Amino acid sequence: MAPYLSLVKNRQIAGLALTLSERISLLNLSRPEKRRRRQGPSLPPLVLITDATRLADPLNPAQQLPKGAAVLLRHYNDPGRKALAFQLAALCRRKGLIFIVAAADAAGVRLGLACRADGFHLPRGSWGGHAPSLCRLFGKIPRKDNRRLLITAAAHSNRALGRAASLGADAVFLSPVFATQSHPGRQPLGSVRFSAMVRRSRLPVYALGGITSSSLRRLSGIKIAGIGAIGGLAFTAATD
Repeated sequence: MAPYLSLVKNRQIAGLALTLSERISLLNLSRPEKRRRRQGPSLPPLVLITDATRLADPLNPAQQLPKGAAVLLRHYNDPGRKALAFQLAALCRRKGLIFIVAAADAAGVRLGLACRADGFHLPRGSWGGHAPSLCRLFGKIPRKDNRRLLITAAAHSNRALGRAASLGADAVFLSPVFATQSHPGRQPLGSVRFSAMVRRSRLPVYALGGITSSSLRRLSGIKIAGIGAIGGLAFTAATD
């Protein structure tokens, strides 16, 4: 039996909310290539994160991003999410940006595959015990540039950082670093605690939450993979 089909019997994707045909399609995509070894994904220094409330139309801010930056589509439960995903995917290909789709469920996986996203983001608590199997499958999907899909995860604690590493993610968004409108009731980590958590993390860490030109200076000296923010102003200020 072909190795990729044996994944079904090994229950690597058992329990995922995908139809049988969708599971077979995903497994076929994960069929290993014989002669080429895929390289690891490159990590973008800047990530624009969409938000249906605070950044309903992310197309213009995405246009302003420098080559090599990334756009992470959230817009959870937004009726226009599919159309927006295809628009952003096309824009990112034209601009040399990395396009990441947040996959909180099977619909997110299907959408990312359909628009040929460069990676997937796993929100906190999504997929439960099936997340490791999903990450392994993502890691086997071939791309034209011979690189693996970029897999990121969300974290708010040391425990979540450890879990993200065990999933096989490439990087993690740690938040909220500073006070932010996205989590008005959540106590921010602050630069001191954030720095300590970054040092303990087994994965490259992105700073997320309340990132502005002034707050970014408070992260000076901390070895982060990059920054994430909702809105284009943070990126403009950060790169001045």
